[in-house]
Amino acid sequence: MASSSSESDVEKRKKLHVVGFAGDVDEATIRAAFIPFGEIADIVLPEGASKKRSSYAFVTFEDVDDAEAAIDNMHRAELGGRTIHVTVAKPQKMNLGSFHAIWDEAHSKENM
Repeated sequence: MASSSSESDVEKRKKLHVVGFAGDVDEATIRAAFIPFGEIADIVLPEGASKKRSSYAFVTFEDVDDAEAAIDNMHRAELGGRTIHVTVAKPQKMNLGSFHAIWDEAHSKENM
């Protein structure tokens, strides 16, 4: 029986970060490019991503082997006329703001 941490690692490896395609590439185009490698659970094309020069998306596969096949075949491939980079998505880092205490900020404003 696998431990829950290794199961969690497997789940994380199913989600891919796809970056570098042209801004006019939509979800249907991404699905068509990645479906040959296996069943896709989800595609997230962040709001506003298509307006940037280098767009990105997250593609989650049902099976980790399918995700690995997609990386092997699609990393540095062409999508929408541009070379894309496909890697395992990294968890989002928590942004706690700054490295100083809130009361330091209030104090510095009082002294201005």
